[in-house]
Formats: sequence, C-alpha cells, structure tokens
Amino acid sequence: MLKKIVRTVLLLLVLFLLFFVGLAFSSKNSQPELGYVNSTEELSITKENRPMNRHLTECPQSPNCVATQTEQADKKLLPLTFRGSATKAQLTLKELILGLRRTALIREEPGYLHFSFTTWPIPFVDDVEFLIDPAQKLIHFRSASRVGYSDLGANRSRMKKVTARWEARQ
Repeated sequence: MLKKIVRTVLLLLVLFLLFFVGLAFSSKNSQPELGYVNSTEELSITKENRPMNRHLTECPQSPNCVATQTEQADKKLLPLTFRGSATKAQLTLKELILGLRRTALIREEPGYLHFSFTTWPIPFVDDVEFLIDPAQKLIHFRSASRVGYSDLGANRSRMKKVTARWEARQ
C-alpha cells in the first residue's frame, strides 16, 4: 500500500515538473507585450532637457510584473536615478545587466534597453525593459514574465537586486 502511494506521488511530481518545463520552454518562443507607448516619437537622449512623453507598457493584472510607471500600487517600484549624461547612464546600465547571469540584450535604442532573463532551474524567460528620462535623470523599468500567472516574486526580487547594484555604482 505504501509503495503504491509513493509511486503515485512520484508520478504526480514528474508530471508536474514536465508541465512546468514545457511551459518554460514555450516562454522562449512567445512574444511578450513590450515596448513603450508613443513609439512613433523619435527616440533621442541627446536632447537632455526635453520632457519625456514615453511610457512603458502597463503591467497585466497577474502578479508576475513590476514597473516604475504602473498605476497598480502593488506592482510599483521606484525608478533608478542617475547623474551625468543619459548616454553614460545607458552604457553603465547595459554593462551592469550584461554582467548578471542568464541575461541577453534583445533590443537597444537611444534611451531604451530590452533584456531577457532566464530563470533557474526551470528556464522561464522574463523580459526587462529600461526607459531613460534624460530631463528628470530617471531610468524607468518594467520586469515581467512572458508566460504564466505567478512568478513567486522573481521579478520584484530581480529588480531590487538591480536597484541595489545600480545604487552601489552611483
């Protein structure tokens, strides 16, 4: 009887793991809802005093996203601050993020960076975007899972670590 219960539990555990591994691999092929609103606006960080009219896409209702420009209080974090030029801030941020494990630069434009992070041990892909506001000397970000509902706090934890590392460099 005990052997049968143990076998059943092990089988359910294996099925559970296979389901999540399959879901994780499907996240690599999914297309995230990313980008900034007003995408036709010229991206330029050379006009340091120009007000920024761009915003990152709003977080979904699921708890697997954090952002600095969200209206959802439970998902809102503070933006990064910088001194000096926006160009230098972008280069420093790019170097910092690429120094983290399991990261890849997906897209780079003046004032905008998009990275993917692959979680471990199950390889879910999360997207992190940064939008630099040269006039306010702020770096806004949005970190969200590509698939699933909950991320068990992974995006919040990641962005708190990024914020701590950024502040240590300033």
